[in-house]
Amino acid sequence: MTARQNREIGSGGDVALPVLPEKLTYREASAELDGIVAALDRPDVDLDELVPMLKRALGIVDELNRRIRTAKMQVDVLVPQLQAAGTGGGVAEAGDDGGVDSNERVTEEGSR
Repeated sequence: MTARQNREIGSGGDVALPVLPEKLTYREASAELDGIVAALDRPDVDLDELVPMLKRALGIVDELNRRIRTAKMQVDVLVPQLQAAGTGGGVAEAGDDGGVDSNERVTEEGSR
C-alpha cells in the first residue's frame, strides 16, 4: 500500500483528502480497494474509520465498474472492425484457407 493510500484510509497523523477514484489508474484504484478490504478484515479496525472506508470502497467499486463497462463497449465496437479488416482483402496468414476444409477443397476441385 502506498503512503497516499495509507493517508486516505486513516493511518493516523495528517489527514489528506483522498484522491478521487477517477483520478487513479485502474491498478492504483484496485490496489487501494484491496488495502481497504484488508483493513476491514482486521479485528482491530477503528469504528470511526469504518464508515469512511466503506464509502471510499463504494466509490472505488463504482469507478472500476464504470471503467469496465466503458472498456467493454469499446471492445464491442473494435472487435467487429478488426474482424472486418482481417477479412476485407488483407493478406492471409500462412495456412489460412478461408475456413475451407482441405478435404472439401479436393472434392470441389475434383468434381470440376
